[in-house]
Amino acid sequence: STSTSRNTLDGLPVSEVLGCAIELWQNHEIDDDGLLEIAIKDIAYHIQMQTTEKQPTKGRSSFQPDANSSSSETTSLDIDVSDSNVGTNSGLSWPPKRGYDEMGPHKNRFNPRKDPTVLYLDITKLTFNLDDFLFRVERAKPLTIFDPVFEGVGSLTIKNVSLRLRIECRKEHLNRPDGEIEVPVMQLKELAVQLEKVKVDFKDTGADWLLNQVIKGFGEQITKIVKTSLKEVMNTQIHDALEQMNEHIEANPELMLKLLGITIDDLE
Repeated sequence: STSTSRNTLDGLPVSEVLGCAIELWQNHEIDDDGLLEIAIKDIAYHIQMQTTEKQPTKGRSSFQPDANSSSSETTSLDIDVSDSNVGTNSGLSWPPKRGYDEMGPHKNRFNPRKDPTVLYLDITKLTFNLDDFLFRVERAKPLTIFDPVFEGVGSLTIKNVSLRLRIECRKEHLNRPDGEIEVPVMQLKELAVQLEKVKVDFKDTGADWLLNQVIKGFGEQITKIVKTSLKEVMNTQIHDALEQMNEHIEANPELMLKLLGITIDDLE
């Protein structure tokens, strides 16, 4: 119940984001799963911040159990961090570090005046494999009954795919019958898709060698087509998702502002 949850959290440090989520949960505006998801992300963010501040960049770290422990065994844990390179190739940041104040009592407060980024995704070195798919190649409009038709089994490999995505929170002016209003909106600021190579292999066609040689000769053009198509599809899907999200935000802008811990005047 609401009273039970309040009594349970008495005396415990609760971040501004988690506090807003608890209030929404108490008002039945989000369910248990929504509260749990926000709590996990918030706790993970604070752990990451503390680890970044306290973890040495070189040397070794050692842990020894308490001398008053009931265990008679002595245990130590040595961690070599001299060559640590975690998080340089890929990562997901929400909320992003750069948009948060680093000084003063509101250390973890989202500050869109510094950086309006609310979601940053950077993934590299992905490989996609599609094995043993069925295909058929023929003319769209056959000229004769002797036109060649190829059908069989193929495999597709897309190597070293990288994706970089950035979504920002901005302010938008909307005209209404009773006047102009200002609402927060989510906008796609950056979308970059790169891939190294697309490889297609055919088999069980009766002309495998011929088809594979043709595909090999057009490998560079196929890679460009796949990269362009992949980016267009992702761009369309992200814009559709953001459009739906912005419709919900427009209906209740104060909810999003409260969740981010800002006012509409903080946005540009």
